[in-house]
Amino acid sequence: MAAPWGVAGKRATQISDSVENAIREGRLSPGTKLPTVRALAEELVVSPSTVSSAYRQLRQRGVISTHGRGGTKVHQRPPIEIPSATPLPDHVRDLTRTRHQDEIAPTLTQVMHDLADRLVSPGPVDLEDRLIKDFDADGVTCAGVVVVGSAREALDRILDSQLLPGDRVAVEDPTSMEVADVLSLNGLDPVAIEMDEHGAIPASLEAALPRVAACILTPRGHDPTGSVIDAARASELRTALRYHSEVSLIEWDPLGPLAGCEYEPIADPDRSRWSVVRSFEPMFGNRLGIAALAGDPVTLARVRGRVERLGSPLSSLVRRIVDELLAHPGASQRLALTTRANGSKRLALMAELRARGISSQGLAGPWVWVPVHDQEKVISMLFDRGWLVVGGEAVDGNSPHGIRISVARLDGSLTRRLADDLLEVLAA
Repeated sequence: MAAPWGVAGKRATQISDSVENAIREGRLSPGTKLPTVRALAEELVVSPSTVSSAYRQLRQRGVISTHGRGGTKVHQRPPIEIPSATPLPDHVRDLTRTRHQDEIAPTLTQVMHDLADRLVSPGPVDLEDRLIKDFDADGVTCAGVVVVGSAREALDRILDSQLLPGDRVAVEDPTSMEVADVLSLNGLDPVAIEMDEHGAIPASLEAALPRVAACILTPRGHDPTGSVIDAARASELRTALRYHSEVSLIEWDPLGPLAGCEYEPIADPDRSRWSVVRSFEPMFGNRLGIAALAGDPVTLARVRGRVERLGSPLSSLVRRIVDELLAHPGASQRLALTTRANGSKRLALMAELRARGISSQGLAGPWVWVPVHDQEKVISMLFDRGWLVVGGEAVDGNSPHGIRISVARLDGSLTRRLADDLLEVLAA
């Protein structure tokens, strides 16, 4: 009997390599459900322990993921080369982006013109000092910051410096694609924390803390639900964390200033292991989308050491351009306009959905979260109607289903059309 997708082999390494080859060659697509251990063992005429070992190797490399009753599936973004994705059809509107095509920051041409005289100057770049002041204004006191190319890189550096494969990490459920990817690539096991519109529920976090080595919490603009932790919730979470000082706390700020709301810090200043990862990619795009990492001295030293020895530190030119963008008056003006526009569009979509009896939530940024029973079905049906949306990243087999909609590219008529289409999809 032949195994599906050309998977073959008699040893665990041969089987895992054949699965990766099937993905790389396009025979096995991301998201595809794999046979059970016993079923594949029978097809390959090997012992179940051999297939189990192969699956374990693939999970540790982030190629596949386990979804409880949903079975084992190829990761949606496996860390190997795969065939290029099919371009989005012209009739499909992408509702996954954090902003419209227009840049929030001033155009690069304008900035380069303003910078022309200073670019040849050997003087220091004040980017770190500027970021430290920004963190301090948000109640995050730190002695220094590390600047890296993306929030994903910052999170990866933190986890790699503190944890080992197989360690458990508490994460909000549902979580984001970025967080799920980094955990998977580091071979870390997520532990679900229940949440509501005000973020992680303290009782759920408290139950998870004795079992984990780290936890990741999102104070504002949670992806995918748009939740925001207010002062009261932050105090409750702080109390729960106080009794587990050995757990590394990572505050994940995926939208940065684009969240458009105040930042409520969670970490106590005297906590031994803590960090804040703030992304500027939603503001400037991935070409200049830096991330800033604040934290305790040991965490900063470990991450800085890895960046200097193993990574690619940002060039002085990029640092100077980003510093200028953050200080440029045009950037703050456009940021204010964008956050106000996102807020208005978010409220408009939620009002249209509410008028049709559809529940939703979203307190910050461009995200609106709509709970659904079968997110894959809803995503597929909306795509057929011309809308590209994404679901939440499942933490375990009990993860809530829903779709995340970005309002950045919506206007009044499109909002009403989307709400009508979603109502028909949910009724189907």
